[in-house]
Amino acid sequence: TDRDSGEEGVCSNDDTECNDDTSSPHKQSMRILANVWYQDLIISIHPETGEVERVYDFRDLYPIEQRQKDGADVLNGISLTGAMNGGSEDGVELWITGKLWPNMYRVRLKQHAT
Repeated sequence: TDRDSGEEGVCSNDDTECNDDTSSPHKQSMRILANVWYQDLIISIHPETGEVERVYDFRDLYPIEQRQKDGADVLNGISLTGAMNGGSEDGVELWITGKLWPNMYRVRLKQHAT
């Protein structure tokens, strides 16, 4: 269940990453990050409850109108940069790209209180 909207479940997760570099399997700051297939969204999932705790919207990163002109498609790839801050206020950095996108984007996801 999405804590913000109350909606049940998220279907079609595409690519996932774990955003905590720790030996503890479920440190309080650990979250699973997933991009939602055919949407420009990345969701933050609590590893124990499976709840979607945050939705990051990337529609403006590479606007659909521009993608259509370029022959590109959906957001379809996330990867940690390695510059993780272990739950600090600075957040976690990701590389984001998509199907036939001409660029990769380095972004920082701001953390939220747990």
